[in-house]
Amino acid sequence: MSDSFAKGKSLHELVVDGILSKEILKLPELHPDRKLYKHQVEAILKANTGKNLIITTGTGSGKTECFFIPITNQLMRE
Repeated sequence: MSDSFAKGKSLHELVVDGILSKEILKLPELHPDRKLYKHQVEAILKANTGKNLIITTGTGSGKTECFFIPITNQLMRE
């Protein structure tokens, strides 16, 4: 089975880029070095600018992370 969703950056890379709080790296359950899907990275970037999001993508493509990571990041920043 091949992965049909394009890959983006990892949480660790997003922290290095200053997009996510370094505190998010303290949550190993998020697998900070695993590459996220491109649509997940785009959702994180838009959420960080206060944009509303509608996520439409296939089953098993990580829609939950599209809102969970930005919410967790905001809590970590606070």
